[in-house]
Amino acid sequence: FPMVRFARSLDTRAYFRMGEIVEEKASTPWDQEANFNWVRNWCTFFGKSSRKGVAVIFPQKPRFNYRVVENGFQGLDEWNFVHFRPKAGDRLAHVYYFGMVQDDVIADTRRLASEILNCIPASDAFSYYHPTIWPPKHIENTANVLSEGDECTIWCQDPGALTFPDALPPSTSQRGIKVSAASNECEPIQIVLRPKRKLRDVRLCCTDMAGDGARILAENVEYFFVDSTQVDYQRTENWAKPLIWHTGPIPDPFGLSQARDLAPGVSHPIWIRLNVPRGQNPGTYSGHLKIWASGRVLAEVPLSVRVWNFELPRVTHLKTQYQLWGYDEVRRNWKRYYRDLGEHKVSCGVFLHEPKVSFHNGSLSVDFSAWDSCLSLVIDELGFNCIKLPNATIGGGGGHISNFLGHRYDDPRVEKPFRQYLRMTRHHLEEMGWSDRFFGYLFDEPGEHVIPIIKNAARIMEEEFPQLKTFVASSFHSEAFKGHVDIWCPQYILFNHGHFDGTFVQGARTRGESIWWYNPPHALGMPLIGIRLLPWLNWKYSVQGILLWSINYWKEDNWRDMRTAGEGMLVYPGGNGPRESVRWEMVREGMEDFEYIRILQRELDNALSNPANQTSELIVEVKALFSHIRNNLLPDHPVLFAKPGDVYAARTRIAILIERLKKLTRRFHGPVKNLRLQH
Repeated sequence: FPMVRFARSLDTRAYFRMGEIVEEKASTPWDQEANFNWVRNWCTFFGKSSRKGVAVIFPQKPRFNYRVVENGFQGLDEWNFVHFRPKAGDRLAHVYYFGMVQDDVIADTRRLASEILNCIPASDAFSYYHPTIWPPKHIENTANVLSEGDECTIWCQDPGALTFPDALPPSTSQRGIKVSAASNECEPIQIVLRPKRKLRDVRLCCTDMAGDGARILAENVEYFFVDSTQVDYQRTENWAKPLIWHTGPIPDPFGLSQARDLAPGVSHPIWIRLNVPRGQNPGTYSGHLKIWASGRVLAEVPLSVRVWNFELPRVTHLKTQYQLWGYDEVRRNWKRYYRDLGEHKVSCGVFLHEPKVSFHNGSLSVDFSAWDSCLSLVIDELGFNCIKLPNATIGGGGGHISNFLGHRYDDPRVEKPFRQYLRMTRHHLEEMGWSDRFFGYLFDEPGEHVIPIIKNAARIMEEEFPQLKTFVASSFHSEAFKGHVDIWCPQYILFNHGHFDGTFVQGARTRGESIWWYNPPHALGMPLIGIRLLPWLNWKYSVQGILLWSINYWKEDNWRDMRTAGEGMLVYPGGNGPRESVRWEMVREGMEDFEYIRILQRELDNALSNPANQTSELIVEVKALFSHIRNNLLPDHPVLFAKPGDVYAARTRIAILIERLKKLTRRFHGPVKNLRLQH
């Protein structure tokens, strides 16, 4: 296996464990093997001075075994390279990442990039570095006290920041809450109550919000107490331990009750969800938020909402597959779970009601009735934009081959009925007007030995269902699949590296193929703003879709004792439907932000269609904002971190410029075909 050799000996190591950075002198542990994964976790190898050193950062999901030999780092992987065996001298830039770490951890690591390269000889097999940051528990955000009384301190803070139980009130104050949203948008508000003595039966309500001849009714405002879930290092499964950001109580799941008692000396976050209806008149609406305790008003806070003069689309434009697993809880409440996905602007495979297929005497029959009923809900009503075609996934997990009508997909007896099924399904979806919503998810993380089987299935799909886009989730074998895959989906952390480096990605786009990425970070305790930023990075890097392996990985009641650090679990079982979380809310926020950017680009293109606008100061201002977002606001992949206030300021600026561009063109603009995104 290749070695990474550092320019100096390694006599000290530091690593993240149970919420703390632990430093140890090098001794016997240097020669032991250890497992690490996920980009935000590392082993940091310090020199004689413990002030700075090189961080070895491991990508998500693949597990790496390693050992340190003298001043070298040797990979001993026994899992990730099942389908890719490295040889001495191989360039594994897509596997290991390097960054400089200082005492404050979130220093400007880019400035130190040259020092990293000095530590890694140019002749080494590993040549890529990426700066890393590790946000502290309480990140900088905008927060202001709304009410200070004898019983309780109440403040408002950016929803993009977690509120831990030990959070203290800010030093600044403001009168009332001001937010903005487009029509058909859900806008979150986070307030925090820190009682000075026990408060009983705390609940919230809102008045109708009145504007210029219109109202936003109080029924459009929802409230949720945010509970904490405990993350314990020892209780967490070994494969998930490196995902841990913080241990102890981490705020995430929404409470199920609308009222509760609040203990003193603890900060209690409350999530408020403002739903602006479709067709809501633009303007400013004012009302009051009332906080009650023991049957009396504890505080009354002015609430002002600016509704922008544009509306978010019913069907989003960023493709998504946030996969929902079919536990009994989901099957009993499937409509509520699908509605929740639609309300959060993401799609999933409709696996609970698939076509019923039978094959007798050489003839195939398909019953679409139950499937059609479900598709009417998720497509026509909820706006799912991307759905896996049932019975088109031939396998997954390296080398597992699935069955169709009792036979493996590589069995020659399958081809005839499989072709008939594809033809019948294509004709049916075309008749219903749904064919453009489907794609063929061929395989999940394939091994090299199944490539011929996948190619054959892709060929059959192309012949029987030409408009169906073929999809493979894999970070390897990109060259082998050329000509057989329409949608490429490497792991989020491996995008633009290794098999999916910039050259391959650009070539795929030139051939008219799409690029997605899968399994972006979403673990408990990570900065919420990072989850929101993901669709922004989709825009920045022209990545057309997101795949997440699960939003409800509840296996063996994992949700009760959180053995996976939140990996694969954005919603909790609620008994009669999903119990949502603050991380799940940030998914929707990012999806809505993507539509803001898209609408601004649409309005810019419309304005530029008039030659008289080419030199307009407004046009220059819009282009400057795009440049600022791309080069200054957004981090470089794969980092997902920014100050929440900066993100909100950029979003507000986008909305203002959309309204100004609409006035410039002085006409309503519908969807624009072949939209060109600004990059």
